Amino acid sequence: MKKIIKLISLLLSVVLLFGVTACSKSKDQESDRVVINDFEVFDRDIQLINVFNRFGRLEQNTDAKFVKSGENSLHIQPFGGRIINNTANPFMVIPTVSTRFSELAYGDFSKVDTVSFWLYNEEEYEYEIGIGFQAGKISSSKDRPRLDLVKRTPTEYYTVKPGWNFIEYKVNTARLKLHGLNLEQVLGIAIEFDYVWSNDFNDAPDLYMDQLSIKYTDEERPTELEVPIKKQTTADGRDSFVICDFETPGQSWYFFTGTLSSAIGAGSPVVKQVFAGDYGAVCDLENSQALLIQKKHGAQQYAEYIGMFMYGEIMKAAIDFIGEDIDNHPENYVFCMDVFNGSSVTDSMSLAFINTEKIKDYSSTSITTKAKEWNYFTYHSNFKAMSETKSAIDNQLPSYVSDPGYIRFAWSGYAKSGDYADRYILIDNIRIEKVVAE
Repeated sequence: MKKIIKLISLLLSVVLLFGVTACSKSKDQESDRVVINDFEVFDRDIQLINVFNRFGRLEQNTDAKFVKSGENSLHIQPFGGRIINNTANPFMVIPTVSTRFSELAYGDFSKVDTVSFWLYNEEEYEYEIGIGFQAGKISSSKDRPRLDLVKRTPTEYYTVKPGWNFIEYKVNTARLKLHGLNLEQVLGIAIEFDYVWSNDFNDAPDLYMDQLSIKYTDEERPTELEVPIKKQTTADGRDSFVICDFETPGQSWYFFTGTLSSAIGAGSPVVKQVFAGDYGAVCDLENSQALLIQKKHGAQQYAEYIGMFMYGEIMKAAIDFIGEDIDNHPENYVFCMDVFNGSSVTDSMSLAFINTEKIKDYSSTSITTKAKEWNYFTYHSNFKAMSETKSAIDNQLPSYVSDPGYIRFAWSGYAKSGDYADRYILIDNIRIEKVVAE
């Protein structure tokens, strides 16, 4: 059973993003939102959209039932790559700029406060979508676009109920900067959908998008991320410094998936904050939250390809919070976290502490987790030992305390089983603990 910790430090306001596309410069008088894509002009508003991972179908809709304003909307029927033993969720990128259409010039998000759109879900069940920005040019191979890769910011997931849904995101400049997005040159908005187990359009969900809009602000917004750290005392009287307990929205933004050197992979896992009890994890308190990692199966997966990383800035915030004692006595501190294995078999995950500049490991270990229960993990090396490993010495790395880089969570690929069952884990209460009591 996991511990529940309440943050008491100030946190930046949550949520974030979305970007926009196409181009009619109409204004919604009630909300003062600038409508930048109403999907009325096919070649400008729809034809420029890029689709990825055996996406499915996009088309212009003229049925007034599914139009929020004007005469047309965007009809979306996503499939995904699972039908070819690929782990890819389908996603589309709506461009914010165009060399062909000069009026499509909304790439500067430095003053964008919120982005919104309407989405109609024609199904009788709730559906999940994910939102992120395109953060770089689409990768290419031999001068051809790589339609399985596009550099994106991490995805935020939202539940879409049957009928009309108004989706709105508040742009968080500090988090977007952390993820390397240039707010003055946003290339597009990536919208991700769940896969379906069929290539028959009768099995694909019917979704309709309309009135993609933005609202500007002149208010100054913080550009540096504040990471709240909570100090508490363990049962045996030791100090514990909680980095994230996932009870506060937005902590999933401390992480990203893919690799350190390339774009986010098509088969990257779903990573989001969830209620742990919804995933079979018994907790001390009702509605306790954790970080879900929904791993993907497939025959051609590799640990690096499907890894998850925590930014070095997050660990640095914790080390700075602890202060001189960890600088002077790093041997007294260890890394800890709680892991719930949601699969039906014993599973493993590797953990590596990486130098920021040279992208080399200080130290790494493998975690074996028992099925369907919480596993409380304490890293076998203290913070001084991390800097004294053979890898750290061979790569001439400085002390880990002085240069805390990424933490990599990774797992090997595994073949599909049952009905293409994916495995998941929950991570909670990431913290630094002092190994000796005062």
